[in-house]
Amino acid sequence: MDFICTYVNSSGVGSVQHLTNAKFDDEDHPHYVQGFCVQANHPKTLRYDRVVQVFDSFDDAKSTFGDENYKLPQYDKSSSNRYSSPETMDVCFTGFVKADKEFLTQLAENNNMFVRTSVTKNLDILCYGYNAGPTKLAKALEQGVFILNKEQFEEMIQTGEVPEQL
Repeated sequence: MDFICTYVNSSGVGSVQHLTNAKFDDEDHPHYVQGFCVQANHPKTLRYDRVVQVFDSFDDAKSTFGDENYKLPQYDKSSSNRYSSPETMDVCFTGFVKADKEFLTQLAENNNMFVRTSVTKNLDILCYGYNAGPTKLAKALEQGVFILNKEQFEEMIQTGEVPEQL
């Protein structure tokens, strides 16, 4: 399923987003939508409460985007349908050369994260490298796992926030 929307990131910058193979963490009350970003050419996670408007086509979204002053929509907070455990932050690294994977594993463990070797029901974050397999990415998307690249993961560790673009 394609998901096309206007979106305002945490810095207040508006953009048009086009995600293919989009999945929602909860179909009735979504908190996040994940898919493959056409413009950035990599997986991307969007917070649903930052979606301004949903469109049927990319051209419609671009023509509407303009310089409007967007207001973020308000949604009721509902409980998450995520499988992950509230006691741990579980991360899996895939598609990295051995040295990079060892570095990231140590970084995660130093920050009290539990490192997994596969996509499990308790996984919170899948950090992918240049050689990531499509099966792990697809399974993580299906489960609503946060999918981050190396730079996003490192920025999250350093600042506590996940940057949308690097």
